[in-house]
Amino acid sequence: MGTPSSIIERFNVVQSGPPDAPTLLLLHGLGCDQTLWHPVLPYLADYRVVMMDHWGSGRSLTHDSEAAAHASLDGYADDVLAVCDALALRDVILVGHSFSAMVALLAARQQPDRFRHLVMICASACYLDDPPHYVGGYSEEDLAGLMTLMEQNYSEWASVVSSAAMGEQSSAAYRDDLRERFLDNNRARLRRLATLVFFGDHRQRLADCRVPASVLQTDTDAMVPLSAARYLADHLPNGRLEMLACPGHYPPLTHPALLGRTLGQLVAFTHPIH
Repeated sequence: MGTPSSIIERFNVVQSGPPDAPTLLLLHGLGCDQTLWHPVLPYLADYRVVMMDHWGSGRSLTHDSEAAAHASLDGYADDVLAVCDALALRDVILVGHSFSAMVALLAARQQPDRFRHLVMICASACYLDDPPHYVGGYSEEDLAGLMTLMEQNYSEWASVVSSAAMGEQSSAAYRDDLRERFLDNNRARLRRLATLVFFGDHRQRLADCRVPASVLQTDTDAMVPLSAARYLADHLPNGRLEMLACPGHYPPLTHPALLGRTLGQLVAFTHPIH
């Protein structure tokens, strides 16, 4: 895929914290970039933190010729592993927000020995309902309507999704922030990724994940119902569900202190002092 320096440049890799401390690799969600994590960084100052921009997001170096390699989330997982190789990362706590939780899952299935723990924040293995045994939160008609709106009136789509994702109790500033993040994206690329995310089904890939995982779910999330979070935690062989006492789909933006403390507790749990 390239030399270590070219990989670091290609995915706009940024590091902070003590190089010999436990390592967290933070992966951002749909429509965002690594700046999603900036409010959380002050609470992770004791750890080595690595951030990257996914292909097509933020300041990543993106070429249309690479679109075929990113026609599934496996391509995004390959990018994560390339960054790990470039930095020689081992024993990593891999943190994925929203769709990136499935990217983390796919990376961990390929190279389980590289990762100590997965953290899946507001994550779903499948957004589509599959009655009678699975509630993902959306019918095919729901998602088709959402994608049609995205194609026909992107600005309206950005407003609708940012308002729903942040929740009714969130401030207008948070909703406007997320909407602007959506609007800053290449719309065609984001729509392709949204199609992968919302119509994807990763349930059959959970059972053979060898890496322990914590599923962090907010009290109310319009994008991911609690049933989907429970399914994810229950079907990962070493999964556990932990509730975050806050609303909304974007706790890195709205509740960074709570999320930062929770991640710190997970670091302590996975790196016990002897």
